[in-house]
Amino acid sequence: MGAAGVIGAACAPGGAPAPQTGPRRSATLHVIYPPTSDADLQIFTQIFKRYEEQHQGITINYDNAAIGHGDKLSEKLVTLMRGGTPPDVSIIRPSWATSLLSKGFFQSRQKWHHGG
Repeated sequence: MGAAGVIGAACAPGGAPAPQTGPRRSATLHVIYPPTSDADLQIFTQIFKRYEEQHQGITINYDNAAIGHGDKLSEKLVTLMRGGTPPDVSIIRPSWATSLLSKGFFQSRQKWHHGG
């Protein structure tokens, strides 16, 4: 399931947000998912809005520049990564994975799971 699928699943109808315990945290997620149509833009805008409504304190900074899902997006991701400001969530084509991995784009989640 892609990142959009994970966020979409979290927003599925009937799924109540889990009650929060302890102090509330706030965070902003930088999401890059270029829309391929007006309908695509509307759907993702609604998904992200609903996610924010269900997860108070979370803001989604949705970068919806109409650059397509090809080379321009790949170039944008590499540029952001090299500049030290990669997105938190983005569409990634399997054909880019090796190139992006060799440029240090991906980071291990292990530190998050083991307190590192």
